[in-house]
Amino acid sequence: MSASMQAEVNLDLSIETLSRACKGNVKLLPSFMVHTDHRWTQYLRTQLDSKNRIHMRRATFLAVVCPQVPVRPGIWHSFDVQEFHLDLQPHHLQGSFDMPDRQGYKHSREITKTDFAGRNPGDDGYGERPAQQSMAKLKELRLDLERAKAEGTSVSVASSILDAPGSE
Repeated sequence: MSASMQAEVNLDLSIETLSRACKGNVKLLPSFMVHTDHRWTQYLRTQLDSKNRIHMRRATFLAVVCPQVPVRPGIWHSFDVQEFHLDLQPHHLQGSFDMPDRQGYKHSREITKTDFAGRNPGDDGYGERPAQQSMAKLKELRLDLERAKAEGTSVSVASSILDAPGSE
């Protein structure tokens, strides 16, 4: 069961990917926020947040992550969410601990197969870049903003709902 589940979950936890993604600096590896199964209902769904943490359900974590890489438990964030860390050392990834992270959390997107907009495989628009606005549209928007700043007035909207007798 876990071999087929490993293929279905959007995680690539091979040592090659982890090493390439964090360039040997194990401090740059994401942690796992493991939710109880009844709180995270989609068993194949993983999600990377802005704090470099991969969210997933406990059964998926135990079946997919634990057999592939060593993990160590972290703190409980609430009664149904516990954080886990990859228990790897720099020598496991052929790197050093003091390498800077020039890419932000881009390396974790590679691990979770998340696109630039935070979408996972199967999400609407996965891998698609948004259409760029034309220069005329941007110029029009800039002019609108400048005009609004120059006017500097606020406009209020009246409502007839509050004019009725007995309204408060």
